[in-house]
Amino acid sequence: PSGKLGATAGCGEVFVFAIPSGNIEQKISSPGCATSVAFSGDDQQLAIAYGTQQVGEIQPTGHNGVAIWNLQGKRLAQELGTTLGPINCVAFSGDGRYLAGANDQGHIVVWDQKHSYHLLADSNLKASEPHWYDLPHFELTFSPDGNLLAIATGDEVVLCNPLTAAVIRR
Repeated sequence: PSGKLGATAGCGEVFVFAIPSGNIEQKISSPGCATSVAFSGDDQQLAIAYGTQQVGEIQPTGHNGVAIWNLQGKRLAQELGTTLGPINCVAFSGDGRYLAGANDQGHIVVWDQKHSYHLLADSNLKASEPHWYDLPHFELTFSPDGNLLAIATGDEVVLCNPLTAAVIRR
């Protein structure tokens, strides 16, 4: 969010680098193949989604979940598990309290980091058929106030309440 840091993800490692120099600031070990990264609004935390899917010839080594890395302390702050399978996309709310994740079947989960529990794990937020399963790549983002979660894939955007899963607009 500040534009001062960037991150790349891969199997087993995540690199945090300075912008614009490109200098590596941190090298973080991931428990599995990292599929997505997201910075908190204050750049204090990095969410690293990982899973057990195979990437090319690289076999999976970990389980499914999201690791929250404390960038200041250079340590794991929290690990959020899920039964949804590999999480392929993550996004922080603006205040960093909530973290949303989604898998490639369109199941969405929202964690409340303050209390470390799932607020929402619902498949009702899937984009309409048949597009969702044909498009493995999508994005999640919160509105600046955190009251809306936008789920985008292909030609569809779904706006919902991240705490109740109520669809506001398709």
